[in-house]
Amino acid sequence: MELKEEEESEPVSPTAQYLSSSTLSLCILAILEFEQVLDDSLLMQLVKDVFLSISPRFSSVMVRDENGAKQRKRVEVKLINHVKFPFCPSGLSPESYDKYLGDYISEIGMQQLPQSQPLWEIHLIRSPTSHAACTLIFKLHHSLGDGFSLMGALLSCLQRADDPSLPLTLPSVFLPSTAKDESNGSIFTRVLKIFSTVSDTVLDFCWNFVKSTTAEDDQTPIRSGDDRVEFRPVRVATMTFSLDHVKQIKTKVVATINDVVTGIIFLGTRLYMQELRHDSSNAKSTALILLNTRVFRSYESVKDMLKHDANAPWGNYFAFLHMSIPELTDDWSSNPLDFVVKARQIMNFKKNSLAVYLTARYIHSTLKNTSMGMTNLIGPVEKMALANHPVKGLYFAVVGAPQSLSVTIISYMEKLRVSVVAEDGFIDSQKLKSCVEHAFEVTIHIMDKTWIFCDRLSDVYSDGVDDFLEFAILNSENRMSIRCPCTSCVFNEILPNDNSLPKSMYKAKKTMKLLGLDYEKIHACRNDCILYRNEFKNLSECPRCGASRLKRMFQSPQTVENLKWHENKRIRNGKLHHPADSPAWQLIDKKWPDFSQEPRNLRLALSSNGINSHSTLSTTYSYWPVTLITYNLPPWLCMKRKFMMLSLLISGPKQPGNDIDVYLVPLIADLKTLWDVGVDVFDAYRKQTFNLRAVLMWTISDFLAYGNLFGCTVKESMVVQFVG
Repeated sequence: MELKEEEESEPVSPTAQYLSSSTLSLCILAILEFEQVLDDSLLMQLVKDVFLSISPRFSSVMVRDENGAKQRKRVEVKLINHVKFPFCPSGLSPESYDKYLGDYISEIGMQQLPQSQPLWEIHLIRSPTSHAACTLIFKLHHSLGDGFSLMGALLSCLQRADDPSLPLTLPSVFLPSTAKDESNGSIFTRVLKIFSTVSDTVLDFCWNFVKSTTAEDDQTPIRSGDDRVEFRPVRVATMTFSLDHVKQIKTKVVATINDVVTGIIFLGTRLYMQELRHDSSNAKSTALILLNTRVFRSYESVKDMLKHDANAPWGNYFAFLHMSIPELTDDWSSNPLDFVVKARQIMNFKKNSLAVYLTARYIHSTLKNTSMGMTNLIGPVEKMALANHPVKGLYFAVVGAPQSLSVTIISYMEKLRVSVVAEDGFIDSQKLKSCVEHAFEVTIHIMDKTWIFCDRLSDVYSDGVDDFLEFAILNSENRMSIRCPCTSCVFNEILPNDNSLPKSMYKAKKTMKLLGLDYEKIHACRNDCILYRNEFKNLSECPRCGASRLKRMFQSPQTVENLKWHENKRIRNGKLHHPADSPAWQLIDKKWPDFSQEPRNLRLALSSNGINSHSTLSTTYSYWPVTLITYNLPPWLCMKRKFMMLSLLISGPKQPGNDIDVYLVPLIADLKTLWDVGVDVFDAYRKQTFNLRAVLMWTISDFLAYGNLFGCTVKESMVVQFVG
């Protein structure tokens, strides 16, 4: 290869030099699973036109200058040496191809990348596994950059599958701000906090230094303690968890998503250790968690990352966090959340220490002396595609570490993909996977009580009761009684028997209002910049960060997409499947085509009726709600409670009767505005603002309510007849 001397050279950082030395050589494998097979020529063209242009490091090698210092120099890249198309036997079952893929990953994981060419490879496996039609593997050397850098580079090659013109949406990472804490509180409190941080840092640094140099973990079923583990074959196993379930646990234990996932993986690891060797459930075991040391909120473009003054620069900006794996107690199954809480407490102590930034020097010994490594990345919310080929799944793995076990986590499309990289022949990766999945199932089983709110005649409710009784009997301290799982019963058990607290939220609010302690709802900026009150009351966007003050139904990209279901996904075969097939809907489309051209414009129905919440024997109504229903949505969502808008609530003691017109005036005025003028609404799906209009198409009321809403005669001899 010829060096391009005219290109400006780049010094190699000490960390990058060590990561590509004879002592240590770490690589990151990014595995993309596709729904359809990629063409060879298309892949080569993408690598040439897109991948190589992302960063000069992908076309550079390390050389020594006249002073002996390592520099990166540009070279002519020969794609034939970097893009591999391995031969795969045909006619096998998906399970056989799964094994073939596992063997291939293990093989390329052990192979060293040649230092004479840029340190990356791409492998296309065209065999259909049980997860995908084909698999694309990016093997990227860690000296090129850390996971944050390389994930940013990978995302620059991909687009949104639904609309390539729109950018990929990534979960924002909000860093804790200490400005408020420092400005509030006494001097004594701030001094005490500083002293606590300093003392925690000193203790943690000493412990980390000992762990990185002399103190090793015990030999357990997850740590062999042998030398040169990094050169042994590995086996990769993956599992998928729902991000919504993780968020439920997060809310319960008041922790972060990382704390919850870490705690569950630790619990599953301890269960695996106990199953193979009972005494190892309490052995001295440490996990090494890789932390990103950049100050960032989300991924930046590669162009911005390569700038000299970038907030989230390209390169290896990471540090290690030593974390002791909590011991497994005999009664862990009675409340597995306790294990997650213990992991969170250890994590909180580590977060209060600054020692993590001081211990990145002894990389090899730090890895070798611990039992397992763990790292995580955030991925896109929407499905992504490579040259219009949808990506079904995404996970990554770190190979070449002197540990028998490493775990990686990445989010993608509201799912968490966890991959376990285990030393083949020493750790049973499938058994470990089963133990982690069991830990997750047991933990979420305690959290999932949605069956309580289901129809009591449904199978979901019946199965929920059976599962709860089985779990409660096995884990109840008193076999003669079982605690009710609902929130109110659990809360009432905590309180003394003769307490005088209100028994319901309604009674509590009623008491507070009688005392003059009413409340007012005030909108806030989603980034916590301002409250929309006083001079900001009528603003449509935050004056500080520019975030839109989103309208209700258009905050969720999924809801916005559902609002266009009647136009994009409705079956059109002349039969009545949806209100959009009705003559009334078609009449509006024909009479006002400018309204119907925008499928997001709302078609509404109004429903009103009196409700007597006190006694079925009373003839008076306590309140009269007026509800708006959106018929743009699919039939199975139209009547869901969260999509019904309570526009008016007319209080009693009696029904408004014919005077209901007085109370309907504000609603009618708003509906006229929505029809004549419209309002500007931010569409979270398309990331744009549009003019939203609405039409009131129907009313839904009982027979007697028609007399009030329309002035029709509904009693005596001249009863109006409605023909439907």
